[in-house]
Amino acid sequence: QLLHQDRHSVPAMELKPARGEPGYFPGAQWGVAALWALSDCTAQNGATRLIPGSHLRSDVNLDMTLKRTEAQEQEVGWTPSEEDCILATMPRGSVLLYPSATVHGASANQTESVRDVCLFAYSPAWVRQEENLFLTTPPKVAAKLPQVVQELLGYSLHGQVLGMVDVNGDMGDPQDLLKEFSPSTATFAKRAALPVLSRQTLSANAELLRSTCEHIGFFYLVDHGLEEKLLRAQNALRKFFLQPDEVKAKVGTSTSRVFPQHSRGWVANETLDPSRQGVLDLKESLEVGLERPEEEDPQKRPFRGPNNWPSELPELKEEFMAAVNALHELSLEVASALEVCLEVEPGTFVKKCDDPMVLCRGLHYYTPLGGDTPDEAALGCSAHTDYGLISLLHQTAKGLQVLHAEDNVWMDVDPLPGSLVVNLGDLMQRWTNGRFKSTVHRVLPPEPGQRRQCIGFFLDANFDAVIEPLPRCIPPGEALKYPAIQAGQHKLAKFKVQSGSELDDQSAEFFRRTVEAPKGASVGGA
Repeated sequence: QLLHQDRHSVPAMELKPARGEPGYFPGAQWGVAALWALSDCTAQNGATRLIPGSHLRSDVNLDMTLKRTEAQEQEVGWTPSEEDCILATMPRGSVLLYPSATVHGASANQTESVRDVCLFAYSPAWVRQEENLFLTTPPKVAAKLPQVVQELLGYSLHGQVLGMVDVNGDMGDPQDLLKEFSPSTATFAKRAALPVLSRQTLSANAELLRSTCEHIGFFYLVDHGLEEKLLRAQNALRKFFLQPDEVKAKVGTSTSRVFPQHSRGWVANETLDPSRQGVLDLKESLEVGLERPEEEDPQKRPFRGPNNWPSELPELKEEFMAAVNALHELSLEVASALEVCLEVEPGTFVKKCDDPMVLCRGLHYYTPLGGDTPDEAALGCSAHTDYGLISLLHQTAKGLQVLHAEDNVWMDVDPLPGSLVVNLGDLMQRWTNGRFKSTVHRVLPPEPGQRRQCIGFFLDANFDAVIEPLPRCIPPGEALKYPAIQAGQHKLAKFKVQSGSELDDQSAEFFRRTVEAPKGASVGGA
């Protein structure tokens, strides 16, 4: 059931709404409700208010209203008050689970933003339902529900067939409803966050992973287990970025022993969008790769070699590289999951990444000197697509925006606690003949006085790997969209432009979507 709320649609509600009053909930059922936030639900914008434990009280009716008479309230000795309630705020993309018979309701919307959610209600089949409100969900569908939902309902323990409740009629298969909110729809693009996937079940959720990669190429990854390492790395990087420029310059790209030099060391000035050359991004970065011995001739083996580390911060190498190595391992797991969802031979991607070109960037975004508000043209990171296969991002503040290709609008991708943002790069798009998307994205500058720090990990294939569209990704009768290309030459061509070179015929095609991306302020998001 889709629920939409703006500031005019739901007035402030009482804790005990009677039948016909705002906030009255007809047809409440025993079971579990799952509320999926398609927009941010804040304290001022429709967060769910609920009374914990109220589903177990004998004085709460099945229709979610409380007994109304004073005599009844005196009899049970409980009059609900504001102190009984908790406010469940929800970031976009999160899911709130609660017993369906819990007394609850949406807070009044006091902002100009919308509050969009999708409500799923799961009930045991043996509960007597009101007329036209119940259907039996097939066991094959019930088995696909999250394990926590199955256990809360007793499905996995007792084999009960699950039902779903919809006050507007038969909802049908919940999987079909989910498909209506695939990343390809305008509703998703404008009001919802990215899909949320778990590292623990990434391959098992092959259908959702495949749909996400085909339509937007971005998703949140939770349960990744790297939070502690990432936080230590972020703290070490913060100390580095707070050093004077003359200290950071000691490990600048000019001191790099890797080719191209721009792939290692401190980068003070950069513009990723070639149409904005001369307009610098408002960021600095520390570039590292996998630690390798120095090459006799770095130009013969690009993107390989040692990193540069400041002697003033001896802990930086240990903390940052611990995160880099863990992210590298995770990126290969993601690659394996992509093999599963494409139903290609195991190792199709991973085997061409056994000696990969890896880049990891510690990134610090800042406001201009003096703390002035950046003008509309200023960007923390100009529009671009990532060059390689798989990117992993740990972000500490909002600012990331993704360009939704079908609507050509920028969608805010704010941090989701405990998550990484995963996206696909240009080489993966070529490898899948355009089936998987490498999506244009950018970063807005932080507000004056604020800082945004990120760790971006980028997995590329082996330098000599030849990447050509997989036969499985070429429908019968359709031609190849991309010719075969050597992974290393592809990356060098993009790095050359990133370093300030003019576009040539080949690189112009590589950067075409970046150059054509809208330059204005954010128009998407919720």
